[in-house]
Amino acid sequence: MAVGYYLFRHAGDNARQVETRYYERIGLHYSLPILKGITMGIDVKAHKTKADLTEIVIAKPFRL
Repeated sequence: MAVGYYLFRHAGDNARQVETRYYERIGLHYSLPILKGITMGIDVKAHKTKADLTEIVIAKPFRL
């Protein structure tokens, strides 16, 4: 779960009236035991109670 805030957001008049400058992101991720280090998950980003987008995530961490 995460909360974010837009420093700059180019949006139309309707979006300015209905949506807030902050958003919530909540998701569920699962680490695959067969493929070590790979995680799969799904996230939903929303403004108040209006869902903005849904994303499917496949991740593999690496060191820099």
